[in-house]
Amino acid sequence: MEEDRELARLFEDLRRQDEASAPSFRETLERPRARPLPSRKFGATAFAASVALLALSATAVLLSRRSLPAPRPPTYVALGHWKSPTGFLLRAPGAELLDSVPSVGRPMPNGSRFKKSGLEGTPSAGKGKS
Repeated sequence: MEEDRELARLFEDLRRQDEASAPSFRETLERPRARPLPSRKFGATAFAASVALLALSATAVLLSRRSLPAPRPPTYVALGHWKSPTGFLLRAPGAELLDSVPSVGRPMPNGSRFKKSGLEGTPSAGKGKS
């Protein structure tokens, strides 16, 4: 209980110190009115900035109304000669293998033939063995 009273006394002292350093309510109300009115210099600056902006806008409008060179007639490409710019995305790796049917027993492009011993490493070569 004694600690609570001591703590209350300390807070009371702190409150009195704050009250002593705070301005009066009347001073607080009068403070915004005491500020000087904005100078006329700001008005002149704003006017000069708006004139400059108007001049830039007028210049941009006049430059945009200049006569532009006549547009070139469009060039047409025959549909048979047209190539899609993204056609390469449709080509799958190894697609050339799908364009032909393999022939068995004929020489390979490198000159070799399939041999019985060449198929020993494939998964189907081990079937039937225990």
